[in-house]
Amino acid sequence: EAVLFRARLEAARQCAAVDGFLIDPWQLAASLEGLRPRIRGHDVYERGSEVDALRYAFEQYQWLARASVSQEERIAEALSCAALPVGRLGVLWGSALAFREWIEGGEERAPFRGALVRLWQKEGVF
Repeated sequence: EAVLFRARLEAARQCAAVDGFLIDPWQLAASLEGLRPRIRGHDVYERGSEVDALRYAFEQYQWLARASVSQEERIAEALSCAALPVGRLGVLWGSALAFREWIEGGEERAPFRGALVRLWQKEGVF
């Protein structure tokens, strides 16, 4: 469980970083465990940016590890969009193509990231 938690934590942190939100992994871990975060920063803007980054990383963790009912519906939608390319091109190439089509269609990244985790677990990539 500890290794899985650490891997999910790092994945959520990296997803947030790709989207422009940098967060300390230990601050995210503390927030996930229910501890009150210590917000650093010299002014209101810096503190607000840190709160936004923490919230965004928390949501990314949720999509990857503990999706809500509405998030599960969006993940299922992303999985259905990935079915055809994965069937034609294989797991890795097909999921890459499906992710690209998903993004080009104007959809958010988070649902498809959650779908990738489930798809790759099912197909034995992990």
